Amino acid sequence: MTAKTEEQQHKVGTLSVNKSALREIAEQFGLSFIVLFGSVAKGRMNKESDVDIAVWVELLTDDEESLADWTIALGSSLAETIPNGEGIDLVVLNRVASLLQFQVARHGVLLYERVPNSWRCFKSYAARRYDDDARFRRWQWEYLRRCYLQ
Repeated sequence: MTAKTEEQQHKVGTLSVNKSALREIAEQFGLSFIVLFGSVAKGRMNKESDVDIAVWVELLTDDEESLADWTIALGSSLAETIPNGEGIDLVVLNRVASLLQFQVARHGVLLYERVPNSWRCFKSYAARRYDDDARFRRWQWEYLRRCYLQ
């Protein structure tokens, strides 16, 4: 393998991805960063494992139909780039609950960062949001507990 090829490859456990292809995808879709999380990131990949990928989008549309088309196109591009790509589980971090954001921030492995320091800023944001939402999770848990214990 040449030095240039080695430089372009990013290896996480048994997963190897092409950094220049990730850069192109990030630019095309306006992604601040691309993160691997889940079993592959934790080194627990098996034959049944999908590849969990999370992204942060700089400008995200509110139009659900456009967002669905955009997500399908992004998923297809990632599937062509990432080994075992047919088994990609794509998460748009701008649109998920604080609990999932926190888990990705805590256990995720940065694959590509187009906007400098965006991953670090997201990790801080996710921790603050998770902490802020703690009381709501407690209220929800208490409500469910009361409903099921009665």
